Amino acid sequence: MNHQPLPDVAAEATTSNGAPSVHVKIGTSDVELNVWMSHTEVARLADVSAARWLKTSIRLGEVAGAPAWWSVDMESQTLSVLVGMDDETWDIGVTLPIGTLDVIVAAVASALVWEDIP
Repeated sequence: MNHQPLPDVAAEATTSNGAPSVHVKIGTSDVELNVWMSHTEVARLADVSAARWLKTSIRLGEVAGAPAWWSVDMESQTLSVLVGMDDETWDIGVTLPIGTLDVIVAAVASALVWEDIP
């Protein structure tokens, strides 16, 4: 089993093209991934844990204007975020420890709670 450390994750409620959104920054010493999700897409984060690598993926958010595709591989205990026009011919892919998904969900939930406080 791979015991790779979890990346740093930060989430911030913001707007994108005038609509409420969430910016999620996922960073390691080697890469930083900035994902922009609409408020309606945020609810789909829970679906990612059921999206199995090589069978299905969840289109969730954008990175640099391109769709982001999320899935997990239970055997290798990894989360994949693929960036490109589809989940079969992506332009860039990042593989992270599966625990990163829980950290992302918690960070997004925290960002949205703070947004509602006057």
